[in-house]
Amino acid sequence: VQIPWSVYVECNEAAKQYQICPELLMAMCWQETRCRPELSNGGCKGICQVNPKWHADRMNKLGVTDIYDEQGNILVACDYLSELFQDDEDAAVVLMEYNGDSKAHEDGYISDYAENILKVSADLERIHGK
Repeated sequence: VQIPWSVYVECNEAAKQYQICPELLMAMCWQETRCRPELSNGGCKGICQVNPKWHADRMNKLGVTDIYDEQGNILVACDYLSELFQDDEDAAVVLMEYNGDSKAHEDGYISDYAENILKVSADLERIHGK
């Protein structure tokens, strides 16, 4: 996994602000778009595949006007993750909720999406000496 320098920097900045593991954010950027901020899939846009329809208020609150802007997209995603972490401390559950997985609260269930992000995050933490 190669995380571009700009993604590394933006994830570290947002992570400090929201007290979230920066490697988790980097892994999410990797899982969602392979760190390509220009991508979209249906209504989901940008590096973290944020849907402006569902996050317009959050974007306004954070001053994000361009969902394809790497910094803004990561900030919106991080703000949402922070909100999800307030309701559940389990990173796998939070990631599944972020991804809209209706099975997120089933005992013992971890989606491939969440599992992949957690694995990449752990690998990045090792690389970064954590």
